[in-house]
Amino acid sequence: MRRLWTRLVDTLSERQTNWRELQHQRDNMQLFLLAVSYEKGFEQARALAQEIVSSAEQATRASSPLLMFRRALSVWKHSASLEMKTDSPQHILDDQGAQSRLIERVNARQVHNLLAAAASMPTSASAATSGPAFTLSLRPSQSNVNAGYGVILNGHARMGSVVAFYPGIAYRVRHWTSIPGYPYITAQNPYLFARYDRVIVDANPNLEVSRGLMNIPILDHALESVVRHTRQTESLHECWVGLNPYALGHRVNHPPRGREANVMPCAWNFDLQRLEPSLLSFIPNRLFTKYRQLSSGILGPTSMLWSRFRHWFDSLRHQDNMSLTEIPGVVLIALRDLQDEELFLNYRYNPAALERLQAPSWYWQPDQEAAKRRWSS
Repeated sequence: MRRLWTRLVDTLSERQTNWRELQHQRDNMQLFLLAVSYEKGFEQARALAQEIVSSAEQATRASSPLLMFRRALSVWKHSASLEMKTDSPQHILDDQGAQSRLIERVNARQVHNLLAAAASMPTSASAATSGPAFTLSLRPSQSNVNAGYGVILNGHARMGSVVAFYPGIAYRVRHWTSIPGYPYITAQNPYLFARYDRVIVDANPNLEVSRGLMNIPILDHALESVVRHTRQTESLHECWVGLNPYALGHRVNHPPRGREANVMPCAWNFDLQRLEPSLLSFIPNRLFTKYRQLSSGILGPTSMLWSRFRHWFDSLRHQDNMSLTEIPGVVLIALRDLQDEELFLNYRYNPAALERLQAPSWYWQPDQEAAKRRWSS
């Protein structure tokens, strides 16, 4: 469906001037169609993509970008065979968030399955039958001689599958100044990932444990135990994998020249109130906070009034709508069917930064225009 993505972006570009938002919409559209493919099959997703492109091309000749998207999504009226469970065609047409809700619904089941598989791996062989049909491992990469190790998917994953977590400590925009090395945070740290909502995830395995402590006993104990073990065994790269064997997203290599990425990132928020307590310790992300955000129940007792006030005040100041019980993270989604192969993720470095700093010899950008849109102001 790559040519369909290109046609859609070209069509939208004729009317859209906010290039970063355009790329965000393009990525969401791709994630949306991947979710359809996972739930209803590739042919259904391809047919829907073709109708979306056709509708967008017609609407852009005389309509605003917003109306164009609404018309494009109206193809749901002609896609009854998809039979989505909670969002009717008209609902999707009237609600711009419906697309994201479908992505969330499809991915939520898979995230839960990966957490459950991680929980059962050490003690039970049942994960092989009841969990995902694949595992991940680190092996010498085939991308280039200097790549070192890469992430290998062992088994089979369908297009649209959640195949890995990108682990690390998440910093909301109000805490950027607390990222190690600020403001030159990328100088010595190749493990940073920036989400569209400006959350930065730091997967550096040589972390300060205190940065990931959230005053949630089950999460704090798991992190402290794993870091203590990895430092004793001098295996720093095992830190995040110690929390979850699928937390290898930070070790996925950029595709070698001439090859395309086979996974793409998708922002994901772990909602602590919706997950079973038995799965919480397998969440491979932590939220940095200067104010220890405590809650009732599984999150432990209190000082909630002060915590909620500080969160509310900072949320207003920084336009941050994330709840106290959500941990931001990133998951990697399969762009096609995968079978016993290495995973590749387009790093999509900032082109402006590469003009000032020399890019690594192995880096190349398969889609220069997408990279420019992603990092435009």
